Amino acid sequence: MKLNYSEGTWFAIPLRKGGFGVGVAARTMKKGPVILAYLFGPKRELVPTLPEVVGLDPFAAVKVARIGDLSLINGEWPILGRSPTWEHDTWPTPQFVRWDGISHRAWIVYYDDNDPGRVTKEVPVAAGTSTLDEDCAFGAGAVESALTRLLSPEAASGAASTTVLEPTPQNEKANLGTWSASIFAGDAAADWLGGLTEPAQIREALAAVVKAPRDEYLEQDRCGAALAAAEIVAACCGHAAKNLPENAVEWVSAHPGLGKKRLVALAEKAVRRVETSSEMQEQFDESELKDEWHGVVKDLLSRLVSKQV
Repeated sequence: MKLNYSEGTWFAIPLRKGGFGVGVAARTMKKGPVILAYLFGPKRELVPTLPEVVGLDPFAAVKVARIGDLSLINGEWPILGRSPTWEHDTWPTPQFVRWDGISHRAWIVYYDDNDPGRVTKEVPVAAGTSTLDEDCAFGAGAVESALTRLLSPEAASGAASTTVLEPTPQNEKANLGTWSASIFAGDAAADWLGGLTEPAQIREALAAVVKAPRDEYLEQDRCGAALAAAEIVAACCGHAAKNLPENAVEWVSAHPGLGKKRLVALAEKAVRRVETSSEMQEQFDESELKDEWHGVVKDLLSRLVSKQV
């Protein structure tokens, strides 16, 4: 099948709360299904025309990522056209970092500058020291959700643009967020943990998920907070994750005796809801980290329902 896009093709990306972001295919595979895309704001109320976006500077991109092409092929992402002045070398392929949450090993990943699907080499690096973005191919839903957050008024007021040549730290709001299966690697979980001061906040975070109507869309922030809260509950019961952040360990040590049966049951329900029906579940199910993430969640569940709890 002949692809309906090529290197230099601009396209619009529907945002989850209305409006559009835009992207350009900087590198493509001969037969798909992955492209290297530069993604841009600001949020536009209507699908822009090619002349409106073709002059955007690569350094103004809010994110550079490897993404799936299905929504381009099926027309869900409107194609604006190909840049008549496209210059291949102006839009370089960045390096990414791949890490193993179990062994805590990491590698800088280099891709062929003409093929976003072919890795040319991987170089070991100390885990936690790289500021490069996580190596992953994002599905359409993950791109739409992440770009919605990136182009929100809150993000626009407090974050500078991300460039491909000088990537921002992974915890900065100007990117898609740390893309890892580890629970506390996510911005939402890390932010919630950073603001945890009172035990009541744990129940509130869990209840925000459990008490939500079944047809209500559970956005990323609530999911991350609920999983983080569940990890705190498991730790309070003596079943902490091996990679539990130091500030979480300190908080649990300062608040003994919180592992009550009702709270454990609430945590279990929240985790199951996030795993089966949420924005976070959709994003991971469309990514290369699907199996790893479900494994992380099931590990948390096993610690919550342990007979020793």
